[in-house]
Amino acid sequence: MLVSLSNLAYSLKKSIFLVSLYCVSSTSMIALLVSVQHDIRGFICVIVGLIITVVLLSLGILYKYSSEAINRKIFFFNLYKLGYTVKKLKKIIKKEVMMYYGFLLMIPFIYIIIILIRCYLHNDITLMFGFIILLVEILPPCLVGIITYNNYKNIVLKTIKEGMHYE
Repeated sequence: MLVSLSNLAYSLKKSIFLVSLYCVSSTSMIALLVSVQHDIRGFICVIVGLIITVVLLSLGILYKYSSEAINRKIFFFNLYKLGYTVKKLKKIIKKEVMMYYGFLLMIPFIYIIIILIRCYLHNDITLMFGFIILLVEILPPCLVGIITYNNYKNIVLKTIKEGMHYE
């Protein structure tokens, strides 16, 4: 658990700008989306902007996290040599990735829920529209989290399998 938290803190510190940008942009785009839902042109522009923003920032976070995984392969190789099993290393990676993307989802999710509840109570949006917005917000980071986990795991397992080659 401590290894996961240490790696998580390091990853968050290294990607704080991307995470902040993701949270602010997704929250503000959803607030904008709700405000222009009755103007079809504005609505389509904001939907396209929201999808592009969420997808591009998610891919940026995926790239950043993958580069961190490449930098950590020596760390995991050393843990393996100290007696950690492959199963334990996979568990560490899984916890770390889940916590990272959990933070990425929860920070804007709180604000988005407040926005959606307030708009629903004032009859500005329907319940179905609110669920679709939540789905658009939740789905890309979850998919990128799965890709990140598999990529991270493969990098570490490949290093353990082939051994460490120092250049």
